[in-house]
Amino acid sequence: EGAARHRCYINTYISLMASTAWTFVLSGLLGDRRFCAEDIQNATLAGGVMVGATADMLLQPYGAIVAGSIAGIVSTVGYKTIGGKIGDKLKIHDTCGVNNLHGMPGLMAGMLSVLVVLLASEESYGSELFTVFPKCSPEEGTHLPKKV
Repeated sequence: EGAARHRCYINTYISLMASTAWTFVLSGLLGDRRFCAEDIQNATLAGGVMVGATADMLLQPYGAIVAGSIAGIVSTVGYKTIGGKIGDKLKIHDTCGVNNLHGMPGLMAGMLSVLVVLLASEESYGSELFTVFPKCSPEEGTHLPKKV
């Protein structure tokens, strides 16, 4: 549990930093060289949403940076462009930017969790793999995974 908790802290922190950095970059670029407080308030947390499902997994620092960067970019661009289009086309008014903070990063987090699970191996996790994925642990006395 200690290693998973440590990975959770590190991955979340790195992803939040990457999301925040890209939010400032895009907010300045898309806002005529001015930062928009709404962009920053919404998109900085998107990195945490993005790694929420996989925070205790082996993302590696580069994986957390990529995940946070994507979340910050999608959230900021979504807030600047997609939010208005959703309101015009679907007649849905997202007053708090919930779609950009939780919706789109949450969908990407689901895809990231599938990818991380597919890439998990005994080589990378060691025996801890069977703590994280108990259904994959070998049957007693063999090296074959348990039958589900």
